[in-house]
Amino acid sequence: MEDLESPAVKGPILMRKCDHQGENQGFRRQVAKSDKFAEPIAEDRQIYPRELNTPDCRSASFSK
Repeated sequence: MEDLESPAVKGPILMRKCDHQGENQGFRRQVAKSDKFAEPIAEDRQIYPRELNTPDCRSASFSK
């Protein structure tokens, strides 16, 4: 599965070769009222690339 990119609900996920961790995008959302729906809905405010959202290979924390 190394370097396999697979579609997912959140967007494509890439299986890294170095540590077999799946890289996926990150999202910042805001819940707000909508004229289209009775309940508030979540709206995407920012999408973070998977390289920024996933720690470096064989690391438990993010690089600075």
